[in-house]
Amino acid sequence: YRDDMLRENAQIAWHPEHIREGRFGDWLENNVDWALSRDRFWGTPIPVWRCTDCGKDTCIGSLAELTESAGVDLLALDPHRPAVDGVEILCDSCGGTARRVESVLDAWFDSGSMPFAQLHYPFENQDAFETRFPADFICEGIDQTRGWFYTLLAINTMAFGRAPYKNVVCLALVVDKDGQKMSKSKGNVIDPWSVLDTRGADALRWNMFSAGSPWTQKRVFVEGIDETTNRFILTLWNTLSFFVTYANLDGWSPSPEQKASAHVLDRWVRSRLHHTIKDVTDALEGFDALRGAQALDRFVDDLSNWYVRRSRPRFWKESDQSAHATLYECLDTVALLLAPFTPFISDSIHQRLRSTTRSVHLNDWPQVDNAALDPELEAEMEIARSVVSLGLAARNDARLKVRQPLARAIVLLPDARRPSDPIVGEIADALNIKDLETVATLDGLLDYSVHPNFRTLGPKAGGLMPALKAYLATADAQVVRSALEESGVYVVSIEGTEIHLNADDVEVRAASHEKFALAQEGGIAVALDTTLNDELRSEGISRDLVRALNDLRKEVGLEIADRIHLSLSAVGLAAEAISTHQETIAGEVLATRVSIEEGIEPGSEGWHLLSLEGGEVSARVEVVEP
Repeated sequence: YRDDMLRENAQIAWHPEHIREGRFGDWLENNVDWALSRDRFWGTPIPVWRCTDCGKDTCIGSLAELTESAGVDLLALDPHRPAVDGVEILCDSCGGTARRVESVLDAWFDSGSMPFAQLHYPFENQDAFETRFPADFICEGIDQTRGWFYTLLAINTMAFGRAPYKNVVCLALVVDKDGQKMSKSKGNVIDPWSVLDTRGADALRWNMFSAGSPWTQKRVFVEGIDETTNRFILTLWNTLSFFVTYANLDGWSPSPEQKASAHVLDRWVRSRLHHTIKDVTDALEGFDALRGAQALDRFVDDLSNWYVRRSRPRFWKESDQSAHATLYECLDTVALLLAPFTPFISDSIHQRLRSTTRSVHLNDWPQVDNAALDPELEAEMEIARSVVSLGLAARNDARLKVRQPLARAIVLLPDARRPSDPIVGEIADALNIKDLETVATLDGLLDYSVHPNFRTLGPKAGGLMPALKAYLATADAQVVRSALEESGVYVVSIEGTEIHLNADDVEVRAASHEKFALAQEGGIAVALDTTLNDELRSEGISRDLVRALNDLRKEVGLEIADRIHLSLSAVGLAAEAISTHQETIAGEVLATRVSIEEGIEPGSEGWHLLSLEGGEVSARVEVVEP
């Protein structure tokens, strides 16, 4: 049957693929006869009766056949030792007495017979067997290439002429955090019950799925489980809590009549969602759990750290129905996609969102809405996020908090094409800038300087070195840079002598102009105009005050939806900012009325002292009864 097994093996989809021709294929190519018998008491008795006179062996195929050969009714016989050992039959060759050989079958023969033996096929359940055989996939450790994978293939190829499975997923071994095999003697074994009791089954499952491919060695340690839990599961749970909080405050509930939103963030995240449905489905259909987990991880990161972060005001200031509906769809769909990975958390999210006790596992798998897919918008938003990331890095380098508005950002993009207006609006809001300009070059945004390499210039310049050094100190660095980029040579004349300089001789260094804070990476650059006028400073102080007042609301124990009467007292720049931005401040801290007081001494009873960059402000909050 070797050739038959090799033929069937060629049709099996192995994961990883190299096992087919490698470890398993080599095993089949060099296969030897299988010694089936074991001299033990426990096990499946070998159904062979040997004549004590002529030595003929008779193989019995059923209890009905044994009844006929023995001449007594054995249909109710327990076909195991010791009951079966006492059965004698007549030898059909010489008429002598035949007794069963004492050996039992190798336990792996039982395992290999599983596909049909579990159904008592071929004696019954023929329809059930034909429906289930061959299995869609089998999943076991890599060592089973010489165990269960092999015995299943051998027995079923012999019995039915075909492999009993279509796909095989080979699991690698679990090792400790240093890649060492776990062993009690080494003391590096993790008690699974301690992990289940302190972290939960889903945290362990998610780590197994997301921290590496199933067929590579799995390093399992508590800190690694905590890391994957914090990065994904807690992020998802916090996003769910955010949604539930504001949906309850607004009295929002899902409606089948909800129309698709035209908001750029909603369109983007729905496109990402339906791309994720496609990616996870394709990954699981291909038995690649890691790729599916990575797709979910990326989407939840996008959902939490971009969509929710950019959409917060739409929930707590505007009660935007489209934002609620979009976030609900995302969370509800993620629960469905996550069900095979973390069944308990998925059930909890699903039941909480749908206000039901029905399990998530009773639902249909989500389908891709092709109308929601917008690859161009996704690509544009990816660039926008890169711009924002660089802009925030530039702010950090310049020690400018995001709360401080800036006049403009100048952005260099790979294709020099200005993003669409909605995307520009998201970038401007995220970076807190008034205007965004796109440019094709950084010229004018950078200051260049020329630095000589004396080690290579010394032999070239000789006694002219001091004069050459003085010349390079005042040379137009932009001209030097352009010459080196275009021809690789910059020619300079010193006291009538031409000296040819190349990139090894001089280094042209770029630094951001003192007026700009610059960050660049991968063909994208962002330069922030750091010039502040009185108007920008005033708005920055007002935003800082909003931050301090919202912290105060938490400090005094106010609920998220509590409306307040707000009293403020300040002098100088802070007082001017409050006067100018009073209406905005009121809206941001849910104040139905703002009173500006004068002469309040710091620390007065009922007042709280807030320290801002524009000075100190005294504040008093009173809850407005509903």
